[in-house]
Amino acid sequence: MQLLEVGRLDESTYLKLACECFPGIAASQFQVILDAWLVGPYEGMSDLFSALRRRGLKLACFSNTNAWHWRALTDPDGPYRELQQLDYRFASCEIGHAKPDPRAYRHVEQRSGFSGGQIFFLDDRPENVQAARDLGWQAEWIDPSREGLPQAVEHLRRRGLLG
Repeated sequence: MQLLEVGRLDESTYLKLACECFPGIAASQFQVILDAWLVGPYEGMSDLFSALRRRGLKLACFSNTNAWHWRALTDPDGPYRELQQLDYRFASCEIGHAKPDPRAYRHVEQRSGFSGGQIFFLDDRPENVQAARDLGWQAEWIDPSREGLPQAVEHLRRRGLLG
């Protein structure tokens, strides 16, 4: 999956390899599994984005993801259309590196023009948060076992980024 997420394995090759590893599962079934992986945006995310934009903040998505999921996440008519409100969208499958690799974070800095303490970053993987902190980013962990949006709001308020 890592090779797929950094764009070094195309989708058809991935499906072929997956079918070889699990001979009882058809490629179409793997596609259903991959589609089911995305569970939808957090309720209220659009309102949060609007509130942050009103404060003059730039918003970004920085995701370890594959091209299938990225197409769904960036479809302006799809369930993730809230992401159209973002100023920047970074996907590991396009960057060629995935979090927690420092090269992925440096790519975000270079493309956005922001660095270190100028960036506030939320992630559900502790190793990704630590990697961001190691590069001087302000970073907080979102516990995936709890609802994410209230945690994000709490972190943003504590940092003075949200009223």
